[in-house]
Formats: sequence, structure tokens, C-alpha cells
Amino acid sequence: MNKVRILIITTAFHHVHRFRLHNFLPYLKQYLDIDIIDLPMFSYDLKPYESLREFIKKVVEEVLKNNIIKFSKKENVYTIRSLCIGDLGSICSTAHISILLKKLTGNRYKIVLATPWIAGFISLVLRKNVGNVPIVYEDVDRFYDFFKNPIKRILVKAVERYTIVNSDAVIAASPYIYSEDLELRKGRNTYFIPNGIEYEKFRNVAQKVIERERFATVYVGAIEWWSGLDIAVKAFQKVVASIPQAKLYIIGDDRTTFGKYLRNLIKNLNLNTNIVLMGRKSYDFVVNFLPRCRVGVLTFPRSEVTMKAFPYKVLEYAASGLPIVMTNVSVVASMVKTWRAGFVHPENDIEGIATSIIELMTNDYLWRDYSARATEMASLFDVKRLAYKEAQTLSSLIS
Repeated sequence: MNKVRILIITTAFHHVHRFRLHNFLPYLKQYLDIDIIDLPMFSYDLKPYESLREFIKKVVEEVLKNNIIKFSKKENVYTIRSLCIGDLGSICSTAHISILLKKLTGNRYKIVLATPWIAGFISLVLRKNVGNVPIVYEDVDRFYDFFKNPIKRILVKAVERYTIVNSDAVIAASPYIYSEDLELRKGRNTYFIPNGIEYEKFRNVAQKVIERERFATVYVGAIEWWSGLDIAVKAFQKVVASIPQAKLYIIGDDRTTFGKYLRNLIKNLNLNTNIVLMGRKSYDFVVNFLPRCRVGVLTFPRSEVTMKAFPYKVLEYAASGLPIVMTNVSVVASMVKTWRAGFVHPENDIEGIATSIIELMTNDYLWRDYSARATEMASLFDVKRLAYKEAQTLSSLIS
């Protein structure tokens, strides 16, 4: 039986952070024949050792050779570098995208899946070039809340709303987003498929670990103002007061403005030997590192972006056998409480967060109980099953 041909238009494929698409894509390919147009940021392939001068020279040579669109046959990915800097830079690539879409119309795609917000907007703007097929928007976040500039927030919110309302169908990644999308779209073709993880991959690694680092706590993810890592650091000061050898490993790009603030906070609290900023690491590193730790933390502050998110890092902790200590923010907090997969606290409860981490570090019986429950909870979000559901949903939209 021939697979349904679909086109994915995305800004996430070469993103510095791992996105929902990275988890779903290998399994969607089992059911669908997929081509991808990726719209990365201007500096997506800037090497850590590469000078800005060398990088600009490389980009200029690409432009002069008309090599803006690159194709990877191995992954069926067309990459179009934005020639504009910033989060909205991909919109500057509209002309190149239009040219490419005209060339690809002969491929007879049955559906277009766009993710996240800029890609969705561009797909709608270029609807005529896409062909007479449904455009499905994968709604994974409320991106306007990532912007502090009020003008940018208003602009991005308008773009997101336009994309949600005008797409032929929407797949929402969290219950909060799903309920909003239902209301905006008046119920038209709106589906809820949560974020998923490679459950078996995390479990296989975790089961091979002979011994965990007893006093190790870990955070994986973005290091931004909305990550709430200052809450985790302040709580960890109290953990260290009881357990001097305790460690908090923070995995993520700490070269951000908030990362610099966090580094200073750690220094001022005399926690340099206890809190390790590990920088950005590969996905495989994370898979192998999590099972070496004892506790996973997520201390989001309350904001629109965190309340409506579905942070799959909690599911990765759980699949690795880590009980979770987190703030009472996002739908995942309710899940952790329901499953007794860890401890949930108000964001201002520094003392309580510290006490829970200490308990899980020192009480083996409690740790084993919560670890088993966390593992069971994570199994519900195996991406293999969720990708099959998404493939079925997309196929059902073909007229």
C-alpha cells in the first residue's frame, strides 16, 4: 500500500532546541511519505569555532552562487536559509519558498503540515503555491509570550491567531492550547495529540545503569527567564546546607542573558562546586545522562507560556526513572500529582522544593515508589503510539 505524500513546512528542523517534530518525525515516516521544507534562522549553521567574518563570507558565497536552497536527499529536506536576522527572519524567505513550492507541486502532496507559528503563517500566505490541499497547523506553544517587547508580542499574537483560525485543521499539543483552539475555530477540525517521547529508548538506557549518582539532581531545557532556574538554584542552596555533596546539573545553552544572570546568582550563593552548568548537549547525551541522576527538576514560574505548555522534559525524566520535583505550573504538574510521580509545590515554596529534593535523595523506599510511578506515567506518552495517531488524523483529512 502506497504511503500518503505530505509536505512539512517548519522552522524547527535545525532549531538549537529539540522540538516536538524531532520526536515525531522518525515514526511519522513509517506511515507517511514526507518531504520537508525547513526555514532555519540566519545563523543556523554557525560553528562554535567559526568567526563572524568567516561565516558572513560563507553566506555571501552561497548567495552569489544562488545556493540559498539546499537539499538533503538522505532526509528529503529542503533547507532555505533566511537572509534576515531575528525570530521573524523566515518571512523574508517567502520569495524563495514560493519558487521552491512551484517546483514541488508536481510531487502531488495530499496535505501540508506546518509547524510552528511562522511556518504556519507562511503556508497560508503561499496557499496558491501549495496547491489545493489541506493546510494543517501543529500548535505547540503560545509563542507571543516569549517576547517581552510589547509591539512584537502584539504582532506575533496576531500572526498566531490568524494561523490558528485560517488553517484547514489544527493539531494542539497541550490541553490548554486545545481548548483555546476549539473556541477560536468554533470546533472545526481541531485535534489534541500531546507531545511524546521515545519511551523505549530512555527505558533501555535506564535499565542498564548499575548505580545512579545518589545526590544528583538535573534540569534539561532552555535557560531563559521563563525556565525558573533561579527558583531551583535558591532551593538548592538549602539542599546543600543539608547535603554538602549534592549536585545540580543544568543542561542547556547558558550563553543567554538569563544564563549570565544565573551564573552570577550561583557565584553569589557560593554554589559553584555544587551547581554545574553543562551547556548545550546532544540528544543522545541527555538520553544517557538522565539515568545517572536521582531527581529531575522543573521550577517554572507562572506565566502564559508556561501555564499552557506541555513540557516533555518531565516525561523524559520520568521515562529515565527520575521522580520529579516541580512547581504547580502547566498540565504536567496535575499529572505528576495524580500519578504520585514526584512532588509539586507553589513556585514561591523554596523550602518545600528543597525538602522534597532532600527526601528523594535520602529515602530509598520513597525514591523507588515514586520512580516506578513516574516510569508508568511516562509510558502513556510513547511517541510511537502518538505518531500513529497523528498519521491517522492527517490521512483522515484528505478529501
